[in-house]
Amino acid sequence: KNAVDRRWAPSRRGAAAAAGEPISAEEKAGVRVRLVRIAIDALDERIAAHAALALARAARVDGASGESAELLPALLDASARADAEASVRGLRALHRVVKELASRRLLPHKREFCALAPCVADAVGQLFARHAQAALGAAGDGAGVLDGPGAVRALAAAALCAKTQRQLLVHGFVGLRTDGADAGRG
Repeated sequence: KNAVDRRWAPSRRGAAAAAGEPISAEEKAGVRVRLVRIAIDALDERIAAHAALALARAARVDGASGESAELLPALLDASARADAEASVRGLRALHRVVKELASRRLLPHKREFCALAPCVADAVGQLFARHAQAALGAAGDGAGVLDGPGAVRALAAAALCAKTQRQLLVHGFVGLRTDGADAGRG
């Protein structure tokens, strides 16, 4: 994950000799595919979390279009899997990527994020409805107690969907903000 910051994009400060040569486009594509697979399919949560973080940092450098245009659809597909664990891992990776993309500050980057936010927000909203319904269904099975592993996974997935929706709404829909209410925030 630290190599992404140092070698993913060409250095703008002239320190290319110290950091090494930038990674080629073909190698980036291969690394991106492997990071998605590791972030979704790794059995160890720590490895999946670090792969998702590296993927998010690479997405921040590349942007949401261009080389990594297929990243968000792949993560949305992984988040919609029937396997609950893989779905939660996919949602974690999606949340990390959306959070990194939302934190970009230059105007072209913000415009790019605002352009993709409605499509992603719609898909994440559908995932939220599915996971919230699963959690409520698990609560209805017992005495209103959510203590089964399926219910815990459904709640975790719904919480990740809500966090991702928040990032998309706050940073991706500029028209929702008003000048007076958002004066103190950037």
